[in-house]
Amino acid sequence: MQKILIMAYMGTGKTYLEKNYENIVDFDFQDYKYIYDESIRHLPLEKRKGSVNLRKENPLYPDNFLSEAIDLLKKR
Repeated sequence: MQKILIMAYMGTGKTYLEKNYENIVDFDFQDYKYIYDESIRHLPLEKRKGSVNLRKENPLYPDNFLSEAIDLLKKR
């Protein structure tokens, strides 16, 4: 089965697609773009998103995101 990687703006239906099709992965950039404070790192992504004062930019972004996305697509 072919994997499909969708990169799109928030609110465009990526999560909906992942929940309804087994070959689609909702690959969120947030965990690659930001380094979260230890106090919120354990929380689900949706709870961390609004904590802008408890995160900093990851200097490895976007290279870390793109390489992980490519690796994910190569896996069967």
